[in-house]
Amino acid sequence: MNTERISVFFIFLVTARLVAVQSSAQQDVQFTVDNACPGRVVSAAHCQEVDSLSVVQCAIQCSWRSGCVAFIRDSNRDLCRLCKAVPMADCANTESSSETAFRMKVTQGSCQNGGTFNSEERCDCTAGFAGDWCQRPLLDCKEGMALGYPQGLYNIQPTLAPQPFQVYCWMVFGRTYINRRFYTSLSFYRTWQEDGFGDPAGDHWIGLENLYHLTNSGIQYQLMVQLELENGTFYQQYYFFNIGDEADLYRLYIHGSWGRHQRPAGNSLAPSQGAPFSTYDADNDGDVMENCAERHQSGWWFPEGDCSLTKCNPHGVLVQSPAALWSGKPEDVFWLEDLGDLAIWKLKMWLHR
Repeated sequence: MNTERISVFFIFLVTARLVAVQSSAQQDVQFTVDNACPGRVVSAAHCQEVDSLSVVQCAIQCSWRSGCVAFIRDSNRDLCRLCKAVPMADCANTESSSETAFRMKVTQGSCQNGGTFNSEERCDCTAGFAGDWCQRPLLDCKEGMALGYPQGLYNIQPTLAPQPFQVYCWMVFGRTYINRRFYTSLSFYRTWQEDGFGDPAGDHWIGLENLYHLTNSGIQYQLMVQLELENGTFYQQYYFFNIGDEADLYRLYIHGSWGRHQRPAGNSLAPSQGAPFSTYDADNDGDVMENCAERHQSGWWFPEGDCSLTKCNPHGVLVQSPAALWSGKPEDVFWLEDLGDLAIWKLKMWLHR
């Protein structure tokens, strides 16, 4: 199959080495065997299975499906997987397979969304688009960094996300911000349905549904917490960060914590491992004595079963105390490990890989 060439003009002609499909608009769509990651194909999360008896039929269906840029022929089950992604350079979005994968070939005129065909027979993308044909939004800010985009606001669309959403990207390190707090005016004391709010260019919260899609699209992310105090900036990194879906109450899953830059903030998220997200109108904390979200006037992953175990409240009231000390009020922003009663003036949280 690796040396097979298939041309389809809605009738079939088999020659050698290349799969091509001629559309009704007379645009030549070509597929080549994808050897980018030997012994591996793009993971199932990026693909949709359809019945198909031949490679030719797979090629036809992919050429007709919006967003399809590759396909995998499963000869054992007489089906093909139509994929919206091709293997990344580091093969991070792939899985082991003995099946043959084909990817759409970039040709003159195939670049989309303002992309331009270059001398290396590739598409140069612009305006926040990515992919071999500039056919989709960025997966995350790290992809934008790799493409040379400047920092700023971008629409990203992780593989499983039904639609794009806006984030702020710091391209020097490919940071995808999920939370930023600079000022005291934006309230984070919201209902369960207020899922994502604020301005991504300033103070904001990305929202649980967006965060779920971002952390469950086949890419492993690390979380960085940056806390600015009157006397300096402190950091805490989590090597694995993921949340469940709404049916799982967006539970928090973290592993591996390390304080960075010789100014560790401390592992204040440890008691929240495995905890569901709670808001004042969706009391999921399991504490029968009180509503943690009401106590702390925020939505957060409060330690399940006991509010008193709460070590941080990033979505609380940002006071920016001139005394540089936390007031001790449970509704204020605090981070007890290892900052104790020091007042937090600003905070940022971002994902990177």
